[in-house]
Amino acid sequence: TYAGGLVVDKPLTIQGRCRASVAVLSPADGVAFNVAGPAATGSVQLGGLQIRGAGGGLRVAGALGLTGKGLWLREFVGRGVDVVGPTSQATLSQSIVIHGIAAVGAKGELPDAGVIASHGGRVSLNEVRVDKALVVGLVSLGQGSEIRGDGVQVTGGRADAKGLSGEGALVKGGALILRSTRLSGNRDRGAVVHAAGKLTMTGCVVDYNLPNVAQDQGGRGLSVSEAAQVVLRGVRVAGNREVGIIVRGEGSAIDAVGLV
Repeated sequence: TYAGGLVVDKPLTIQGRCRASVAVLSPADGVAFNVAGPAATGSVQLGGLQIRGAGGGLRVAGALGLTGKGLWLREFVGRGVDVVGPTSQATLSQSIVIHGIAAVGAKGELPDAGVIASHGGRVSLNEVRVDKALVVGLVSLGQGSEIRGDGVQVTGGRADAKGLSGEGALVKGGALILRSTRLSGNRDRGAVVHAAGKLTMTGCVVDYNLPNVAQDQGGRGLSVSEAAQVVLRGVRVAGNREVGIIVRGEGSAIDAVGLV
């Protein structure tokens, strides 16, 4: 077990023997790894690590990118993977992001989440499981922000202290592009897309999403509003408690082919 709270501003590789036995602990006032370098070339590469503790998991804010493989982020506080800014990018593969814990007194536009891209940040996920996230599994927030996922599972989203939220994905002004992905068993909505956000899903499943805890309402597969755009290709929407897809507001649209 190693102490986290590390600020990394140059290319670096850390390879653990096994994510079940090598842990990095985040401090209460920070994250385990804060990648903040200005370099436009090279990246920080992390593998075979378990990341948990009293703070957040991974943060990227700068041109020095992050590549993670075989990581296990669990019982972190606030956000598991937090990518901020137009030059920031992270790639995560064959990894697990599970069981986030609420940040006490957290305020502002950025929610607690498993994986979040904001203010133009970009994230790529390949064979990643996001489970029991609090308050949202995947968040793409703000123009230019983007999350791409292939072979991703977003399940078991958990409500906040008021019993609200718990969505699988939130797209607000950003873009979320998913392939071979499942949004299942989350609270309130499998995915909510609004504020001119864009969601593209190919060969995906949105199923068995549940009502929120506080009001026993919701349980929608996809909720689209405020001029959001959704493209669905070969997508199955089934077994959601309230409704499969709801589209509201001027300019909101769904383009669907092969929808079941």
